[in-house]
Amino acid sequence: MSTGNSSDASYERQDANRLWRLTVVVSAIVCCLADAGLAFGFSALVPALIRNGAFHDDCAPTSLPREVCKHQLSALTRIFTSSTSLLNIAAMPSGAVLDRLGPRTTAAIFSTLVSIGCVLFGAGGDGIWQHAYSAGFLILAVAGPCTFNCTLSFGNLFPACSGLITATLVGCFDASSVVFAGLATAIDAGIPFSCAFQLYAVLPLLIAVMALMAWPREAILAEVSETEGEADDPDEQQPLSRQIMRAEFGLFAYAVSTTMVCINFFIATVYGQLMHVAADDAEELNRVFAFVLPLGGIVYIPLIGLIIDRLGPAGGYFVLLGAYALFSLLMA
Repeated sequence: MSTGNSSDASYERQDANRLWRLTVVVSAIVCCLADAGLAFGFSALVPALIRNGAFHDDCAPTSLPREVCKHQLSALTRIFTSSTSLLNIAAMPSGAVLDRLGPRTTAAIFSTLVSIGCVLFGAGGDGIWQHAYSAGFLILAVAGPCTFNCTLSFGNLFPACSGLITATLVGCFDASSVVFAGLATAIDAGIPFSCAFQLYAVLPLLIAVMALMAWPREAILAEVSETEGEADDPDEQQPLSRQIMRAEFGLFAYAVSTTMVCINFFIATVYGQLMHVAADDAEELNRVFAFVLPLGGIVYIPLIGLIIDRLGPAGGYFVLLGAYALFSLLMA
């Protein structure tokens, strides 16, 4: 009788553990979709920001209320560029925070910051209130990817599906840029700009509560066998300071930083470019771009992974660099 009771209790513990692991993974997916890459959907909001009068104070006093001027577009481009630049700079300090506080506390802090950023961004207006656009966007842009970093180890909760879980989390990071496209559509439908962002700010706050309630205190480590441990690259055992000084790290950092500058520049200026070449259709084309951007990330992630698996990191990089060069020539 006692053996049966012990067996039942064991099954109940296993079911409870599996439910907890599933809750963590599902909530992490929601977190990545709702928080992680909001800033990269900025282009979808540019027409709505212009109609809301964002940075119109920078235009000449003689300009009409609805007239778009180059100083206004420059100011909008500047908040995206500065925010995404700081986002990349903050990557290492946020990683140190994650190591110190663990996924649970770190995700709760940064998801709350995303919520605060949305409220501030929605509160932007004329005069001194135009600084709320800059401050709010800066906060949500920096905090969003930090929530994604907290989920990177969660694939180890289901070792047999770790690749699928990781790919889903990355895909949701890319897809999260569609959130601003959805908010822009809601604003076009008549919802006030400030109201749309204040309502959305509730979701990151709920995610912060979920993280505090369910997420693990520490990163989930993968199980490594002794033979696998012995086969590890000895370079991986070097101190961080020595790894950073290696040529490979420098080249990798250079390649990533220059690529991100090019991508961010295109996202920040796409509406201005469309206004220059097709002013009548600029808003419609910009809306299409806002929805295609995250879809492209989801579709091409498996393809990029396949290319890198077949050709290695260096070969894969040059193939993708060639594809980007072809894209730039077609856009010229």
